[in-house]
Amino acid sequence: TRQAYSLVIVATDGDVTPMSAMAHYNITITDFNDNPPVIYEPVARIINLNEEEPIGSYLTTVQARDIDSGLNGRVTYRIDPPLPSLFTINVTSGRLTTAATIIDREAGIASYNVTVFARDGGSPQLEDSITITIDIQDINDVAPVFAASGSYSAAVMESA
Repeated sequence: TRQAYSLVIVATDGDVTPMSAMAHYNITITDFNDNPPVIYEPVARIINLNEEEPIGSYLTTVQARDIDSGLNGRVTYRIDPPLPSLFTINVTSGRLTTAATIIDREAGIASYNVTVFARDGGSPQLEDSITITIDIQDINDVAPVFAASGSYSAAVMESA
């Protein structure tokens, strides 16, 4: 859509020797923040993440578009809840990554629900959101241990 228009108005009278006048107007369209950002689909709503992945491991990228112009159409991203610094999102690109390597499946938490908000820069700010489930996958990182300390004995019959 056009943001500016130029308008020329000419008025002429109906006399035998007509006289006329001309006026030039420049019209600028100012955007009103009337459209919220819309998150693109498909965004992975369920992500499998191996426990103990290194910091910065890529999970997904959330992308949104706002058809307003200027600040009203500029989209930023945030996550909620902040989740004790386990995940982070790039505020301008929507790239969701791990922020810690302490994600341990044996700690008892099997999954995290992360809500990502895409918010525009208008006033009032408008937003869209998506909830992403991050399932923590167990890896073979714990060696087996004997339950009791000391010695163990077993008897095997010769005919066995």
